[in-house]
Amino acid sequence: MNPMKTIRKSFSARLSLQVVMIASMVFGVVFSVLFFSSKRIVRQEAESHAGSELSGTVYQIEDILHQVEAAAKNMEWLVRDRLGNPDSLYAVTRMMMRTNPHVIGSCVAFEPGFYAEKFLFEIRSEDSFPHIFMYF
Repeated sequence: MNPMKTIRKSFSARLSLQVVMIASMVFGVVFSVLFFSSKRIVRQEAESHAGSELSGTVYQIEDILHQVEAAAKNMEWLVRDRLGNPDSLYAVTRMMMRTNPHVIGSCVAFEPGFYAEKFLFEIRSEDSFPHIFMYF
């Protein structure tokens, strides 16, 4: 016997088929609504989390920059104090690096002719190895 003829003749078969079709359509609509709303919520949460992480990173970087700037300003009096003895400025640059963990290099440079006996003079300290440049 043909199943389509059975469905057409039987009221219970038609009713069952209609109930299954309506239920599947309702399921599809509900599933689609849940999918798109959860997608929107997840995107909003991800953007919010990324924004807060970025703000925290910016605050950390600004804090480090302020610490390094304050350290450089605090060392200024030592440099001014040792301007008469330029060879002692290397110790100042090393102290700047030893006392500040965020500083990986320090340099004291002068305009050409600042020291008449030394034509070009620069002192630079870095983590890897120290450099003293004296150009005569």
